[in-house]
Amino acid sequence: MRIEVYCGAKTHLQTPAPKDNNTGEAAVLRNMNALCPPSHTSPWRLVVTDRFYTSVKLALELLHRRFDITGTIKTDRSGYAKDVVTAKDFKTVNKKKVMVPPQGTIKLAQNKQFPQLTAAMWVDRTPVDLLSSGGSRKNSTVMVRVECVMRPVPAPELVRDYHRWMGGVDIHDQLRMQRYSIQGCYKSR
Repeated sequence: MRIEVYCGAKTHLQTPAPKDNNTGEAAVLRNMNALCPPSHTSPWRLVVTDRFYTSVKLALELLHRRFDITGTIKTDRSGYAKDVVTAKDFKTVNKKKVMVPPQGTIKLAQNKQFPQLTAAMWVDRTPVDLLSSGGSRKNSTVMVRVECVMRPVPAPELVRDYHRWMGGVDIHDQLRMQRYSIQGCYKSR
């Protein structure tokens, strides 16, 4: 089986392709077609993506194909709820910098036309914006390192799902980049 890695619009195409084929959404859909051809009788599955691939358009297309999606999203994507977007700020209280909004703050917005779609903002060290079509909106907790100690921080269950299924991928990417830089300096005899 051959899986495609999306590296940008102009990376490896020798002939000009239609504009729609050069997006992260199209790459996800092509990979999903290769792995799980569309079927209206297949069980529901969850696709977890990072912010370069996640969009409202992709979420709706995957819902049509019986796939749920959970992923971080760029806040300037078309169709994303602007009400949940929050900027991080600091204020001084008793000569200490305090983050505003505080860690664990949650904002949720549900799409009126498609109630399965949820836009979420959760504050970890910085605001994290997510889009989900299958994650639960129930309150839960996530273990987060705060001042060198692991502490529970309130978060919706869709954040916990994202951490569970995406965490290993992020760690693998970090380790691969570290190994790559070492291999670039290594010279064999």
